[in-house]
Amino acid sequence: MALQWAMVGCLLAILGSAVTVVFLAQKTRLLFGELESARKLQYQLDSQWNRLILERSTMLSPANVERVAKQKLGMSLPAPREVVVVKP
Repeated sequence: MALQWAMVGCLLAILGSAVTVVFLAQKTRLLFGELESARKLQYQLDSQWNRLILERSTMLSPANVERVAKQKLGMSLPAPREVVVVKP
């Protein structure tokens, strides 16, 4: 009788272990999918960041600043006779 209870106990332990393995395997698959999604998003954000850095460098170039000042703001370089040098 005790042997039967021991067998039932072992069987329940084995079944419980099997269910736990299946559960953890599924959880691992889901977490791996989330990790891959996060890596893909990180790659996209890194690419966007690099494009923005390049765009900022382009926008801050002296030639671009001068072009925007002329076209959008109507500014121009003063003639040499219009320049006044102030000494401290």
